[in-house]
Amino acid sequence: MHDQLWKFRLDGRGGGSWTQEQTPSTQGQRLRSVFRAATVRTPTKFYSLGGVLWPKDGGEPSISIAGMTVYDMESHSWSNMSSSRATDSGWLVSARGHYSSMFGEEGVLVFLGGVAPPNQTFGYLNQTTGMVDMSNITVYDVHSGKWFHQKADGDVPLGRQQFCSVDVSSSGSFEM
Repeated sequence: MHDQLWKFRLDGRGGGSWTQEQTPSTQGQRLRSVFRAATVRTPTKFYSLGGVLWPKDGGEPSISIAGMTVYDMESHSWSNMSSSRATDSGWLVSARGHYSSMFGEEGVLVFLGGVAPPNQTFGYLNQTTGMVDMSNITVYDVHSGKWFHQKADGDVPLGRQQFCSVDVSSSGSFEM
């Protein structure tokens, strides 16, 4: 029951239906929930960067997740790719992600904020350690699979996590 993957498909009339999907191989290990990941949807894929595993006993500390999990909605397949260039430590928790089709051959994923713990241990009582500077914009080129970092200037907000963010594209402009 715990190791099930479900999908909800909209029917275009205000409703939809749930179906059970094939669960990816876990090599005999029980699946555990990942939360506080930066998630992004493109027209054909779903990306989940970083996050943490909830501890088995529900206490401290949690285990930071490395990598970016990708679900291909056309082939119904899963993959996991390196995120070592996403942050200095390779770990990212509680960031926000967006997709822009305006740049690159297949678009780019843009990640803001969050916490980059120095190692895999992430404690909620010490959440501000490794706060990502909001002037550092992390970009992933979907076509090339390469990570880039863009520096923002001006009046930059303080680092933050678990925040709300939106994006708007129009007339050759992409803003968050």
